[in-house]
Amino acid sequence: MEFDDLLAHGGDFHRFQWILLTLLCVPFCFFVNFSYFGQIFTSLEHDHWCKVPSLIDAGISQLIRRNLTSPIEINDDGHERFSKCKMYDLDYSSFDNGISISNWTALTSTADIVTCKSGWEYDLNGSYSTVVSEWDWVCEDNWRSPMAQSVFFIGGVIGCFFFGFVSDRFGRVPVLILTNILAAVSGVATSFSQGFISYTLFRFFAGLSFDTSFMIYYILVLEYVSPARRSLVSCISIGIFFCVATSVIPWIALGIGNWRIFCLVTSAPLFIVIFLWRLLPESARWLLSKGEVKEATRIIARIAKINGKTLKEAVIQDFEESTKHDAADREEKATLFDALKLPVLRRRILLLFCLWFLVSLVYDGHARNTHNFGLNVFWSFSLAAGTELPASIMLIFLLDRIGRRWLFFSSLILSGIVSMTSAVVPIGIPVAVLALWGRFFISVAFNIGLQYAAELFPTSVRGQGIATTHVLGFVANIISPFVVYLAQWNRILPLLVLGGTSIVAGFVSLLLPETLEQTLAQTLKEGNEFAVDQPFLYFPCC
Repeated sequence: MEFDDLLAHGGDFHRFQWILLTLLCVPFCFFVNFSYFGQIFTSLEHDHWCKVPSLIDAGISQLIRRNLTSPIEINDDGHERFSKCKMYDLDYSSFDNGISISNWTALTSTADIVTCKSGWEYDLNGSYSTVVSEWDWVCEDNWRSPMAQSVFFIGGVIGCFFFGFVSDRFGRVPVLILTNILAAVSGVATSFSQGFISYTLFRFFAGLSFDTSFMIYYILVLEYVSPARRSLVSCISIGIFFCVATSVIPWIALGIGNWRIFCLVTSAPLFIVIFLWRLLPESARWLLSKGEVKEATRIIARIAKINGKTLKEAVIQDFEESTKHDAADREEKATLFDALKLPVLRRRILLLFCLWFLVSLVYDGHARNTHNFGLNVFWSFSLAAGTELPASIMLIFLLDRIGRRWLFFSSLILSGIVSMTSAVVPIGIPVAVLALWGRFFISVAFNIGLQYAAELFPTSVRGQGIATTHVLGFVANIISPFVVYLAQWNRILPLLVLGGTSIVAGFVSLLLPETLEQTLAQTLKEGNEFAVDQPFLYFPCC
């Protein structure tokens, strides 16, 4: 008897599963999103120009102050703009609102242009002060904001490896609790930052916990539902909660209007995890991979009671007897390196690594490229995040009918085609609409990829495998800003790169097997034998 058979006797998608989904989705999926995307809105860069204290003291309006002090420059796309980092070297102490254009032209025509002497002014109309405007992370210090975010991802890389191995050694729940407490503490501490060093340090600790605090809960939920219901659970947790959380972040930040309070409000709720310690069951699949059969069956019996079912003693004995026959094949201390020694698993793991890197690059690239639409940053971010909801709803209806593999392939190809098409249409609404369609299709692929990885790794190394896979995603997140930066030379370059990468990823995905309604592998041996006879053109709905 397999674990999925035992779970079916106790109820594999009833009251318990909905309780578990609710307990985990609200604090972990919703608020952990703030830990990642919130940093975008604590470090927004506003339009700025050189500050001249004498003009402010004279009561001269902000618009005139900018016009008086800032030389005209030609930006990279050939348009004129006021300089953000330089000013006319003039004596502004005698200026007033009545200065004539002719007199001003005469003065500036002979004036030297120098760097800002007294800091900067910021246009906060319709926005709020951020770490960038509070600490002047602009011009020669504009590297500080991306550096802080890079340190966040460095923390993510370290955290993925460390907590991934810890979760496979000591269980899912202890790591889930620990990482969410770490996320809460580091988020709250961020609000008390006094400068670059303290802010960056707290972002590093937030990065340590980010991916693990989310993925462990995701694994835990998937392991307690039947294969037929995994896609539904994935779409509810990743799609709906993820979409709502991400879409409201800019408006929470704008509504609060203070980056420090914003950090507090979006981090403190994670402390709710302390009260969930005794409510969350350990992963029964993880317990089985460690040989803890009695404890696993005890948990299933409790699940059956919650679901209004009775787990018969004969069923328990049958399951325990069947697990004894597999004892010789069970890896007590299996590692990802052990998995890489097996030929089939090695090929699939390396393909997953490559695929997740490409998908993450395209997904994060589309998320970052929204500012090139020419729309308000708050609206553009929400519109792009809003594509997650229809993507998830579509997956609810299609993923268990079409399967993962071909839907993964088609969504990646369509994202690539739409993105490359948007590169050749006029700038404005047309390119924005096509780019959002590209984001929609890559969101479909991203959600499938999360579930795909969780299903392909054997239970004994699932935490390590997914953690390592997501490390490659963090590397892609570090690279994607440079892809978007290509728009400085030509606005179509990011879209061409993202589109081409998506198409390559689509063909790579065809090298993986279909997992629809397949029993999850628990041991490395089972993982190495998983779907080895599956035809290349296998289509589960046919």
